[in-house]
Amino acid sequence: MKWVFEVDGADFSDVIAISGMEWMSMMLDTDDSGRSDTSLSMERPEVNEVRQIKWTGREKVPYERIHALALAVRKKFFDITYLDVVDGVTTKTFFHADLTARTQFAENGRLYYNGISLTTTWRDVEPVLE
Repeated sequence: MKWVFEVDGADFSDVIAISGMEWMSMMLDTDDSGRSDTSLSMERPEVNEVRQIKWTGREKVPYERIHALALAVRKKFFDITYLDVVDGVTTKTFFHADLTARTQFAENGRLYYNGISLTTTWRDVEPVLE
C-alpha cells in the first residue's frame, strides 16, 4: 500500500516520514460508565470514538515545504488524506493542537529544517458502530 499524506488535496508525503505516524483511538463514554450491579465487570457504554494522530517529519526538509505545510494546517479545520490503521486510505477533517518545527540550518545557500511535529485531532465525532 502506498504512503499518503495530503492536506486539503496538497501532497505532503515528502515532508512526513513513513514511520512518523503515531495513531491513537479514544473511546468516549457516557456519564453512566461504572461498575455493573453485579460488580463482576465494568460497564463502559461507548458512544463515540475520536482519533488523534501525531505526525513526525522527515530530516532535512526544505524550508519551502515546511512553510507550505504550516500554512495548510493553520486554518481552523482541514482535511487530511492518510493511511488509517482501521479505515485504510481515508480522508477525515482535523484540527491541530500542536505544530513544532525543529532545527533549521543552511546548506549550499538553501534553508532546511530537521523535522516537524504535528498533532491533529478529528473535528467530527463519529458514532460507534454496534
